Amino acid sequence: MAHSHPPAPCLCCGFVLAGQLLSISTTTGSVYTFLTKLPVLGSSFGTRICNLTALKEMAISDPANPDEPRIRISIPVEPSFVAVGPYHAAAGLNSQAWFYDIEEDGTVVPLNHERDPKQYMSTIEKLEMNDK
Repeated sequence: MAHSHPPAPCLCCGFVLAGQLLSISTTTGSVYTFLTKLPVLGSSFGTRICNLTALKEMAISDPANPDEPRIRISIPVEPSFVAVGPYHAAAGLNSQAWFYDIEEDGTVVPLNHERDPKQYMSTIEKLEMNDK
């Protein structure tokens, strides 16, 4: 975090009950909130692994092929699920899902617009992909 002026002394510090957020207030009235842990979300297909690496980013890697570059995908929401297959990846929340095509060179192509996710009739509990 870059400051244009010296940081002010800490006035108060506290965790939320779940322990995932730490908030600090300063004597100048500033409030800083830090995320202390990410929810564990992941999926796999064959030797490919997909996991949440930031609140709005997932990464795909293949430990069996260390020469294959790690693929990072920015997603529009903090998802409640992620999924990966050999050619596609997906992330979603509630009844919405965003799908991504993974090209052979590692390029990621969104299959639906960020503001236009695939809508389902009910909440998605789990999404799995196949090799078709």
